[in-house]
Amino acid sequence: MFAAMNSFAQLPKVLICGAPGLPSWSGDVKAKIMGTGQFNSVSVFDIGSGTPTVEDLKQFSAVLLYTDASAADPILLGDNLAAYIDGGGGVVSAVFATASVPIEGKFSTTDYQVMIPDAQTQGTTETLGTIWEPSHPIMEGVTNFDGGTSSYRSTSTSLAPGAYQIADWSDGLFLIAARSNVGPSLVNRVDLGFYPPSSDARSDFWVSSSDGALIMANALTYVASKPCANLTATITPLGNLDICETGFVKLQASSGIGYTYQWNRNNVDMAGQVYQTLKAKKPGNYRVRISTGDECSAVSKKTVVYSSCKLVEEDEFISLFNLYPNPTAGAFTIDLSIGDDETSEATIQIINLLGQIVHQEKVLITQGLLQKEIQLSDEAEGMYLVKVMVGDNVYSSQINLQK
Repeated sequence: MFAAMNSFAQLPKVLICGAPGLPSWSGDVKAKIMGTGQFNSVSVFDIGSGTPTVEDLKQFSAVLLYTDASAADPILLGDNLAAYIDGGGGVVSAVFATASVPIEGKFSTTDYQVMIPDAQTQGTTETLGTIWEPSHPIMEGVTNFDGGTSSYRSTSTSLAPGAYQIADWSDGLFLIAARSNVGPSLVNRVDLGFYPPSSDARSDFWVSSSDGALIMANALTYVASKPCANLTATITPLGNLDICETGFVKLQASSGIGYTYQWNRNNVDMAGQVYQTLKAKKPGNYRVRISTGDECSAVSKKTVVYSSCKLVEEDEFISLFNLYPNPTAGAFTIDLSIGDDETSEATIQIINLLGQIVHQEKVLITQGLLQKEIQLSDEAEGMYLVKVMVGDNVYSSQINLQK
């Protein structure tokens, strides 16, 4: 029941456990992840017609699990996968196992889950959306992903305890999520919110020229990596987190023999900040990545440094929200800084003097900054109200259209 293998020495062995619509679709998945060069071998097991034993699974460093049809024995498969994880094995689960055709047994409990499977959706072309953890190993080299005209994806909106988002689809649904310290061997687990076969298998699947193969390969490499059972990254504030008291906040990372450090503010590594203690001089979300000589690494949860004394005067507000050129002959740029440093969604509205909305769109504010060009050349001359709505906050100003 195992398909033939291709080999590269000294790299992990991977097993694809799939129940595809056509057997050739698992062949496409195999070719794609083998083509990344990250694996010694890639084998295929048809879980629609049989169930791998725990001993079968133990021959591999990582397993990619996906369904279309149901597994032959979803309860036994789930129990075997749980036992495999308990023994140190890595599992990446994908649609429809993370959606409408989940595996059962122990694997379906929150002890082993990442996404909580729900239903499925498809029929609109979706792409790579918000990246929540850009420095995560799974995102290495990933620049784009196109789900194709069907974009089969999970509608799950819930994560198991300890799980976290890495990246979303462009419609906000989970694309990649992960979890560390799963089971007694404290292994990594990953769930993918897309269907593994590519457009080379069927034209409506994810576009093969985008980075779907790299996402799957990086995820498998991540779960196959040596567990770092004793490595945790924590941040201890040495004082109040309000920067106004002293002009800075001291943060101290957990210590250990052979630890190296890299501090990160708002998902961007801070140049030169590679010591156990950091003096944070700006508000923001701080994390620390701790690494050891045996290639283990861990990233802390965010610690929020804030400012209670920041006063925004009227002239300072103008510098935060600018429209230029103003007047404009048609095209102008919205320049907004909200001082939040988070990635968030905003709605832009352009309203004429009659109170009619002549333009509306949703945009992404990245690290608190928005720059967006707007075109009003088709509208009549006059004054227009420009509103940018971010959560409960509304920023507004006027633009003068003169042709």
